[in-house]
Formats: sequence, C-alpha cells, structure tokens
Amino acid sequence: MLKWLRRPPPVNETKAARALVAWHQPGRPVWSGRDLAAYAREGYAKNAVAHRCVRLIAEAAASAPLKVTPHDHPLGRLLARPNAEQTGAELFEAFFGHLQVAGNAYLEAAAVDDGPPDELFVLRPDRMAVIPGARGWPIGWEYRVGADTRRYERCPITEDAPILHLRTFHPLEDLWARPFAPVHVRGHRDPSGDVTIRWTRRARLDGDAWQGEPPLGEAAEDWRADIRGGGGAILRTLTAGTTSVLYPAAAQSADFGGLPAEIAVTVTQISARFGAGRGRDSLLRL
Repeated sequence: MLKWLRRPPPVNETKAARALVAWHQPGRPVWSGRDLAAYAREGYAKNAVAHRCVRLIAEAAASAPLKVTPHDHPLGRLLARPNAEQTGAELFEAFFGHLQVAGNAYLEAAAVDDGPPDELFVLRPDRMAVIPGARGWPIGWEYRVGADTRRYERCPITEDAPILHLRTFHPLEDLWARPFAPVHVRGHRDPSGDVTIRWTRRARLDGDAWQGEPPLGEAAEDWRADIRGGGGAILRTLTAGTTSVLYPAAAQSADFGGLPAEIAVTVTQISARFGAGRGRDSLLRL
C-alpha cells in the first residue's frame, strides 16, 4: 500500500532543439575629421592613452638640459624665459607636443628690426602655411589668424629665417633624396679677367670615400651657379655639366660695371628626378 510513495520511473522525452539567431543591421562607421583640430580633440584630448604618451614624450624632451657658454650669454636668459607668459620648459613642452600631434612644430624668434631675437613663441601648426621657392625649398611662411595674415621670409643670402620648423618623417617626402649642397666653393681670376668657379660635390650614397671625387649619384651632372648682386638679386645664371663654370670678364663687366673684387654666388646641383637640391651660398674674394 506504500507503492504510491515510490518515485515513478523516468520518462524519456525527446524535445526538438531550437536555434536562436539574433539579427541586426550594422550601422555606418563614423570617422573623425582629418584635420589638426580633430586630431587634437579626438586623438589627444579625448584619448587618455595618447594624451599620456604625448605628455611623457614632450615633458621628457623639454626637460633635457641645455648648456650655453659662456654662462652669461643672452641666449641662456632667452631660453630660460623665452617670453612673458612661459618658462623655457613650458615653451619646449608645447613645441614638442605640437610635433607629436601634428607632425609639424614651428618656433618663432621675435626680434626688433635686425637685432638678435629677444622672445621665442610656439606657433600653431594648423595656422601656418609653408611658401616654397622655385627650388622647392621654403623661402617663407604665412601665419593666419582669422582674416589677419603675417608673413615670415628667409634671407636669400644667409638663409637665416625667423622660423624654426621641425617635422616628423614622411615616407612619401622627396626632400631627403634631393642633392646635397656642394662644398669648397672657390674662384680664381686669370690674367684675362675671366673667373673660374669650382666646387666639390657631395653624394648621398657611397660618398664616404676619403680620396677622389664623390660618386655622382645621378644619371647626368647638372649644375646652376647664380651670380648675385646687392640685396641678393640674381644678376646672371650660369649652367655647367661639371664641377666648375667660367664667368667671363665681359659678363662681369655687364653685371657689375667692371671686374668686381668679390662675387656672391649660389651653386646648386639639379637632379633630373627630384629637382634642385639645396644651394651653397659663397662669397668669392678674388
């Protein structure tokens, strides 16, 4: 009579397996803007990891000690207090920070007239535009703030400039492949008054030999020698297929009104593939 207390034997049940599939339509990707403001906002200000990396690199670079001799040189005071708003460490931290975020960094050396710089300022890369010259190298910069534009120019003779521009490596930039500026530019005037200008080329590849001429590194040798007058104006351009060129006495008289005691010349190597290299400015005393 206690059979009713016993557990009934298990009953094998077969249930159909049911698969659950969740399906939804993916949204379209939303990309941030490809400008410096977007990089600074999304990649730096809102990205804690990138923000910390940039700060660490910038702070480390800015903390590198700079030694200026003699100890009382004005440059030391300028680097310690570059302007009324920043210390030297703050200035260089901003400079290297721009270099990390934008790939470009600009430092302005402000001076009164032609005197030495008395203040240093970091300029925003997104407001700066590089002005290339006929040879592809920068001859000036423009800084735009709203409707106002300020132009900075490089001296054509000394190549001194009020702007220091640093940029990070770019794999598609051809500046690295352009010819080097030549060295040892010299001139000799013969009894007829003609001047022979000679120089020594430099090579990017296999140019470390101690004897003989460096290898050409180009399909053909092509040179340009710009004769300059007062103020850096080009009076005459001489071309050559070797590392020397003749400046005839008649051409000197036409350019200077006689045979000058000294000649300012810029010698530049031309590459058929990459264009003009960096010129070498020299003052030849004859």
